[in-house]
Amino acid sequence: MPTHPFGCKRPIIDQGYYETFNRANVGLVDLRKGAITEVTPTGIATEQGFHELDVIVYATGFDAMTGAL
Repeated sequence: MPTHPFGCKRPIIDQGYYETFNRANVGLVDLRKGAITEVTPTGIATEQGFHELDVIVYATGFDAMTGAL
């Protein structure tokens, strides 16, 4: 669950977010434990290993207002 104040980041408005995230073919890679080293036509290599992918979604996000809080 988000821990930031509502409106400071994009709210999750998709009804199926948690169901999609918890699917067997979905995983989370913590880039603080090992950075991206290479992007290939078949996936992404990190310091943790190679992650084979069908689709890459680049999401930069934003951090509005939380610095003032």
